[in-house]
Amino acid sequence: MAVYAGRYSMTSENGKTGYIKISPKGNNLVLHEEWSGDNIDLKHLSGDNFLMGVKAWAAHFNRDKTKAVVSVEICGADLWTKVK
Repeated sequence: MAVYAGRYSMTSENGKTGYIKISPKGNNLVLHEEWSGDNIDLKHLSGDNFLMGVKAWAAHFNRDKTKAVVSVEICGADLWTKVK
């Protein structure tokens, strides 16, 4: 699960950038919203696919050609890019 860990950013239509932090938690992950302080459990389904526990939203991690995780897509709409 450590391969998914890191800080991710997304800039909204109004130009504000938000950040989330993803950390391993056993066989699953925890997503921390930096603007609200909320922690949301991500349950591992298969491969790079997870389910956000409370909201039951799909979370899919994307990889580049070298198989490194570069982003996470939430609900097929919000794309969060991993901060280097």
